[in-house]
Amino acid sequence: MATTDRLQGFDIGVAVKPACTVASTGNLTLSAAQTVDGVAVGNGERVLVKDQTDASENGIYIADSSTWLRSKDFDGSRDAIPGTLLWVDRGTANAGSLWVAESSSTATSISIGSSIAFTQINPALAGVSTFSNDTLFPLTTAGAWRAGLGINEPGESVVTATSTGTARSALSAQEDVITTQGDMVKGSTAGAAARLALGSKNYLLGSDGSDVVYVGGVSFRSSSFTIGTTDNNKLLSVSASSTDITISFPAVADSGDGLRVGIQRSDASTNTMTLIGSGAETINGSTALALTVQYQSVTICGSTLAWYKQSEVKFFSGALQSQVSSTSGTAIEFTGIKSDARRITIMLDGVSGSGTDNLQIQLGTASSYETSGYTGGVAEITTGSNVANFSAAFSVTRTRTAASVATGIITIVMMDPTTNRWAASGTTSEVTARTHTIGGAKSLAGVLTRLRINWTGSDTFDAGAINVVIE
Repeated sequence: MATTDRLQGFDIGVAVKPACTVASTGNLTLSAAQTVDGVAVGNGERVLVKDQTDASENGIYIADSSTWLRSKDFDGSRDAIPGTLLWVDRGTANAGSLWVAESSSTATSISIGSSIAFTQINPALAGVSTFSNDTLFPLTTAGAWRAGLGINEPGESVVTATSTGTARSALSAQEDVITTQGDMVKGSTAGAAARLALGSKNYLLGSDGSDVVYVGGVSFRSSSFTIGTTDNNKLLSVSASSTDITISFPAVADSGDGLRVGIQRSDASTNTMTLIGSGAETINGSTALALTVQYQSVTICGSTLAWYKQSEVKFFSGALQSQVSSTSGTAIEFTGIKSDARRITIMLDGVSGSGTDNLQIQLGTASSYETSGYTGGVAEITTGSNVANFSAAFSVTRTRTAASVATGIITIVMMDPTTNRWAASGTTSEVTARTHTIGGAKSLAGVLTRLRINWTGSDTFDAGAINVVIE
């Protein structure tokens, strides 16, 4: 039976030998400590000696501080045959190389002490030479060659040569086009490596039918800018928190029909954000389009000689104003109503006056309060009904005494922004067992900017509180 030497190898005629630490690159003195192929070999390490001037000295040796001896798995007549394989682990020139033993004779075994040759059957990784088609090699150990290939850890990469050539040339052809961290490599129209530059934050990759391109995504802006062709199919998140913003659109003819861009206002500040066209070109029929509330979004598309709003999303959030005590004065005013307000809720809590005047609500523009053109009526419900129309204001009460106290809610809602028409409805009740219900409408000469709660005569407020929510 065959036996095994656990220190120096297998004592049997086998066709695959345990790995050698290094392999020679020239004639060696087979004694003493020395450096072989850039590696200082220590006592007991296996060395493939393949380049002796006397080829009969070739074989596997065990390094020693004195005389080197052949390894026990390569020192007998049954230890090797033509085709026996040997792997070399380290070395400047031979790291990761595989060798086959050959004999000049036609014998089925190799006679140790006779002429022996070793032929490399794979490329030495440290020397990186030419590869045949589809040659594969993994990084199994650290070696000097790995820096040249850009592979940093054992097991990290597998490289395939697509045609006869050098691995370094194949990789550097791609490496040369990469100039910035995050860049990628893609095929060019000529079939060579081409750079796909790192895109801006939140861009998306896609296909235009013939190439890999950035096809959209989100772009963040915080200052005035002009829409460009590179903004096509993107969502632009724009903040006016620091300054007023103007977003200018180029001439449709310059940008091409069909350019489409989404714009969303991301801030809640009072600074303005305005979209304007080029020259006489309009945006959705107007010279300018304002984004006035946070998260308001529009999609704008160019066509012929104008820009059109394809869609709009607008989020309205109610803003509760500061409560006002209604204990003095002839009118309670709420001013600074934002131009895009769509609903105003008026809340009355125990509001009372000094006499018998009825309570009313009047709307105003930037120029003045309007005291005519109100249509509708107010109904007083007690044991019977008492109904009257109004015209000078939205009447909140029908008849009252000095002791009457009104509590309730009146809501005014935008009906048509093109005519500034508002509708009102609501109910108030009094401690004197009266309930007042109103309904009416009013078209203003301009945009609503203020409202006031006052009396039909000269009464003054003497009790309660009033507040509004503007949406």
